[in-house]
Amino acid sequence: MNLDQTSHNIGEITKFNMYFIEDIKSKNNKILKISENKNSITFLTGNTYTFQDNSIYLNNIRICENITNLQFDKKQEDNKTIIIVLITIGNNLPYTKITEYVMEN
Repeated sequence: MNLDQTSHNIGEITKFNMYFIEDIKSKNNKILKISENKNSITFLTGNTYTFQDNSIYLNNIRICENITNLQFDKKQEDNKTIIIVLITIGNNLPYTKITEYVMEN
């Protein structure tokens, strides 16, 4: 993986974070559904993030590309909802990042 590809991959993850954090920090927002195969999540705001065709979509608009895996899960801890996101990007030398996001209450 060259430096240009690494920079592009980091940029894709940053784009996802930018959109996703806006949703999880939105007051009174809740998770409505995580799909059975864990590749999509829908919030009370109506926003849905979906992984398909090596891309991440927000309400059917592609926001990230070159993604090889994306999974959502959740857990409750100290009365807070925590969303666990696993994202893998790149094919030749894939990079996987697991991030825990705490929902605003």
